[in-house]
Amino acid sequence: MIKHGLGSYADCDSRFTTRAKDKASHNGYERWHRELDADVVKWIERNTEATPQQFENFLKQLYNTPDLITRFPNGL
Repeated sequence: MIKHGLGSYADCDSRFTTRAKDKASHNGYERWHRELDADVVKWIERNTEATPQQFENFLKQLYNTPDLITRFPNGL
């Protein structure tokens, strides 16, 4: 369970589960996924007073960027 000013989120929370378009979408997984994680951490550090809704909106916007929408066409 992750606890933060944003609220509490469980590991593998089904609200944040998405499926890649195909196996090829996982190419370079380690690099792009580490970069994605770093972007999320930076956002949290810069937005310490954010509400859960603001955080979830950020995640949805992130998954609507060209790179991620190509990998995850259904978004988040």
